[in-house]
Amino acid sequence: MSLLALLAMGGASHAARYSFTPLPATATARVVVKLAGNPLREFRMPAWAPGDYQLFNYGRFIESIEFKKDGHPVSASQSATDVNLWTIPQGADE
Repeated sequence: MSLLALLAMGGASHAARYSFTPLPATATARVVVKLAGNPLREFRMPAWAPGDYQLFNYGRFIESIEFKKDGHPVSASQSATDVNLWTIPQGADE
């Protein structure tokens, strides 16, 4: 699964726009998440699904992820202890 994320700093309330594009030829999907607001320094995916009482750790299925600031890619690193968490030192706005 490919994921391009524009999110806002944790704890802040922001409007979100999501798009999901299935890619049947590769059995994957492209997900784009955009939030209005300040650049984020952390991106966390939920490890659960509503109505289910088990952890899924969806982050382990991410094949690639890209964060941008002012239209340019910025570096991000996935946590060594939490597959659902990425840190973006420069911040990202796309």
